Amino acid sequence: MMRYRITAEAYHKMAEAGLIGGDERVELLEGELYRRSPIGPQHLRAVGRLNAALIRALGEEAFMSVQSSFRLSEISEPEPDIAVLMPPDSRYARRLPEPQDAYLVIEVADTTLKTGRAVELPLYAEASIPELWIMDAGTNTLEVYRDPLPERREYGTRLTFKAGTAVAPAAFPEARLEWWLD
Repeated sequence: MMRYRITAEAYHKMAEAGLIGGDERVELLEGELYRRSPIGPQHLRAVGRLNAALIRALGEEAFMSVQSSFRLSEISEPEPDIAVLMPPDSRYARRLPEPQDAYLVIEVADTTLKTGRAVELPLYAEASIPELWIMDAGTNTLEVYRDPLPERREYGTRLTFKAGTAVAPAAFPEARLEWWLD
């Protein structure tokens, strides 16, 4: 069986032509299309709560992008649950956010934890995203990855926190956020 890899440009043309879209939730990772799981109630609440906490803590210091496309490379365009980006939002009027725009990317994993660690984490590290948080709904833990090692496609630092522990993004050490999943 032959697999075809596509570029982000081709991906967008497919969507414009109606070949992808509507109710389909897909993202482009390393030139391949991945079907995303439907968003369940726990996932929705976790993303909403975390987004609200980030907005309260950071105000105008950052722009929050929620479940939107993020251009990692010419062949990868994931849709992270939250991307904490450099302001102002007008930067993104004619282009998608790119790695140099990010302070932090957050993925909430309920049924997709293995995919997040195995597929998305190496892509974020390779693109030098400075910090990645993976909220694991199954164990009610937060994994924080910092210090990307792009050539190794991994992060140099991994920290794990239990629910209720205050955690601050590295770019905003004064913005300590209590997080939880229930």
